[in-house]
Amino acid sequence: MVTVTAESGSILKPYILRATYQWCLDFGFSPCIQAIVCPATRVPRDYVENGMIILNISPIATHKLDLTNNDISFTGRFAGSAMEIWVPVKNVLTIFSKETGQGVTFENISKPEQRSDQQSEISKNENISERDHLVMIESGTELKKEPKKRKSAVGKRKSSAFLKRVK
Repeated sequence: MVTVTAESGSILKPYILRATYQWCLDFGFSPCIQAIVCPATRVPRDYVENGMIILNISPIATHKLDLTNNDISFTGRFAGSAMEIWVPVKNVLTIFSKETGQGVTFENISKPEQRSDQQSEISKNENISERDHLVMIESGTELKKEPKKRKSAVGKRKSSAFLKRVK
């Protein structure tokens, strides 16, 4: 998973969203987004957990998908009913592949004071501007819980792929 740290209202974010979306499609994956739900966001409220929602934005799951610089909109089916979905790009926290869990996480920084003192010092010392930058997260740095081992029942198929809930 790659983490992108961006100032609120960044112009880089929609381009990274579209690139990751296209990457998912190129490899036959289903792109999903996790977004913060606010009063202006149009999403099915029944699927909101802890103020966030995960939406499958693959071509099979959506109709009239539009990924603009300001918002993501499409028509989707929820419990058999079509619904117009609208999410501002600034509310998107993650875009990832449903099958592999690989993708991009966005960390929004609205004010420079929110950065750690250490990061601020590094930026000042290296004359780095307050622009977007990418931070590579090694797979070994994430906390991983050991999955519970279940007894396999006769006649049941073993599942090798799983979807990890992003919080």
